[in-house]
Amino acid sequence: MGKVSQEEISAVVQRSTDSRTDLPAKRAKMQAAHERVVEARRKAAVFDGDLDRARPAYYVGAGWHEILDDLLREFSEINGLGFLSAHEKWGGLRVAYLYSGDRQADVDSIEKRAADRSMETCWYCGQPGRLKQERWWRVRCEEHWSAE
Repeated sequence: MGKVSQEEISAVVQRSTDSRTDLPAKRAKMQAAHERVVEARRKAAVFDGDLDRARPAYYVGAGWHEILDDLLREFSEINGLGFLSAHEKWGGLRVAYLYSGDRQADVDSIEKRAADRSMETCWYCGQPGRLKQERWWRVRCEEHWSAE
């Protein structure tokens, strides 16, 4: 579940803009667009644990909302850690966030606990479930596997 830091993204953008020596206007536009994206992400991130602001970015079923609420509460205890969004991929939970502090191991631990919980919790209802593949990899309880 590796993350790409804002510094790494900025370094790539900087290398791209630096290579545009032939077109200064294009270079300036690329840099300005990157700065707008960075600022938009900063504004969208939830740093204070406000569940009402964060829940619209839960792109998962209601069964995983409690997992994400707990994750957000833990995230709010770490200064400078901002939640961006969450979604399902390959049956498990994926979380996007902003952080560049010195507690990355703690952040990774929080994220791993949430991901592990998602692998045994029904996406629809929050009851115990299991990962299984039919057409897609999904975590569902027996009731929701039989309902499809």
